[in-house]
Amino acid sequence: MATRDELRAATLGETAKFTSEEVEYNGQKYEIREPTIKQRTVIMQQAKVTGSNEDKRDLGKLVAWACVECVYVPGTQEHVYEVADVEGMINRPCKSWVSVFGDKVLEAMNVKADEASKN
Repeated sequence: MATRDELRAATLGETAKFTSEEVEYNGQKYEIREPTIKQRTVIMQQAKVTGSNEDKRDLGKLVAWACVECVYVPGTQEHVYEVADVEGMINRPCKSWVSVFGDKVLEAMNVKADEASKN
């Protein structure tokens, strides 16, 4: 049987492997990365509908915050979007790049946009 230290080393000691996908839009390349648990929490908290007795999410804010947290300049640690961009993103058409990028992040989170908005 393994010791506590061996069990911890096998999990906490392993190198984190995040999935990423390069997406081209309007001739530019963007890197969509799987979020960390911390980023996922930020995305879900920022999309929470306030004043509701139920645990609901605003779908527009969900995909916009997914873009803010997980879209990078390829090969760097630099985020493409920032908090100030959220309002502009949620006013884009439904089939815009916001949904394309946001849906890819939600897919990496194992979350479907329609289901997430109900939770």
